Amino acid sequence: MEKFYQDYCLLCGKCLEVCPVFNVTQFEEYSPRAKAFVYSQIQKKGLDIKNVDRILGNCVGCLRCYEVCTQGIDIPDKVANIRSLSPNFRRWLYLKIVKHLPELSPLIKNGFKIKDIIPHLKKIKQLGNFFENRDKKGLFKIKVFKNKKQKQRAVIFGGCVGTYLKKNWLEAASNIAGLFYNVEGILKWECCGYPMFFAGDIKGAREVFNSNVKLWQQLGNPKILVFCATCWSYLRKNASLIEDETLRDDWLSSLTYMTELIANIESIEITENSHKFLFHKPCHLDDKLHKSFLEFLDNFKIKYRSLSDCCGFGGCTRLENPRLCDILGERFWENVAKDEIIVSGCSGCIMQFCLTGDFKRVYHWLELFEF
Repeated sequence: MEKFYQDYCLLCGKCLEVCPVFNVTQFEEYSPRAKAFVYSQIQKKGLDIKNVDRILGNCVGCLRCYEVCTQGIDIPDKVANIRSLSPNFRRWLYLKIVKHLPELSPLIKNGFKIKDIIPHLKKIKQLGNFFENRDKKGLFKIKVFKNKKQKQRAVIFGGCVGTYLKKNWLEAASNIAGLFYNVEGILKWECCGYPMFFAGDIKGAREVFNSNVKLWQQLGNPKILVFCATCWSYLRKNASLIEDETLRDDWLSSLTYMTELIANIESIEITENSHKFLFHKPCHLDDKLHKSFLEFLDNFKIKYRSLSDCCGFGGCTRLENPRLCDILGERFWENVAKDEIIVSGCSGCIMQFCLTGDFKRVYHWLELFEF
């Protein structure tokens, strides 16, 4: 069995206040501190991990418990480590989808016309509508004027969804990046690794991360512009895998979540502003980055409100415990007014909103810009 490092949970209960799973179920056994206890028992007694699947399937990896934990215990990290020792069919299936997304993307974008091929993927048919048949008529737009380009080079990390399922996001990201950088072409990045890691494929997650670092080095260590909050967060977290300290620092300084660029846009024209917008802060996005984007909206008198509730997507939990994910997603929609459009900056969050509500009212903030 893999050796785990020691953590001590003080049972203070701070994690209970922020955990979306506990708040919706009210089951103590699904709380972060219960998972911390299970983890400690595995270390001490070699607990039969086959008996903890029910607890593992009730974590959506939002990291809210980690943010408030006085001991710095990363429960999603612990869950991923235990999952690596306790594989099951649904997680295996999820990993296959992630690893073979390039080949599967045409099927997903067309809503799986091979009807009901896999019962747990029925909802992907709804995602097909999101990727192909969205009506943008009347959507609020920000017209951006070209700024003077800087000479610094940059590349765009599109993530799995941006690269294979939503290529118009890549196009919009390239246009925004082109205001500030000389942008390289579309690159063959690997997955950021988080979907694989959280599902328990820790070795695979490390391999794709190392592959991405190698590609970045081959390009001469340019800026990496990211528009998915989860990708941005995990690419930063995995920097610890880079042994060379100087290279690790260069990697971290190169990673840029693209709202940092948007905050510096000076010349825009509002072409329409008739909708009410709800700007969602993804769990994996830094508060400072979200705030900087809201300040951009304030500067140009764009009306909105902000909400930071967890979407409930949960990566492999979407297959492992779809009912839980549906409940969390539907609860989020209960806080959305009927005339509001949801705007977010995380691929997983956007897919979750489309799976649990009206896909016609869900957008990535990249889609607000036109050139």
